[in-house]
Amino acid sequence: MKKFMLKTRLGLLVVLGMLAFGFGATQASAQGLLNPTGAFPDGGINWVTPSEAQSVLDQEVVTLDQQLQATPSTALDLKRKFFNSISILLQQGETVPGALDNSFIKFVAGYSDIPVEVPNALPVPTWLSYYEDAALMLQN
Repeated sequence: MKKFMLKTRLGLLVVLGMLAFGFGATQASAQGLLNPTGAFPDGGINWVTPSEAQSVLDQEVVTLDQQLQATPSTALDLKRKFFNSISILLQQGETVPGALDNSFIKFVAGYSDIPVEVPNALPVPTWLSYYEDAALMLQN
């Protein structure tokens, strides 16, 4: 009887541990950074405030709009949509790293089990460069 109780408790602890630590999580963490490029160290990133981030992103979107008028390009249009998506999530109350990560997984397959919301043919290295550009812009 003691062995049965011990096994049952251990099994329960394992299940609870997996749930507590996000086993099978479907979205990027709002606290951490997805960091698909590996260019950013764990923790210690000093992000700008969400309102500052919105301002920076809105300025970048205006610049991208001007570039798109001069030279239309699918890649540039998707970069604009990515940056705009980050700004929209910030307006909805998301944290800066959360908005960055959750926007990234809307466009790029393989970083979440959520289906891509904006299917596209851009290669992953291009998306990684967009992610890195945005992350660098949003740091102090």
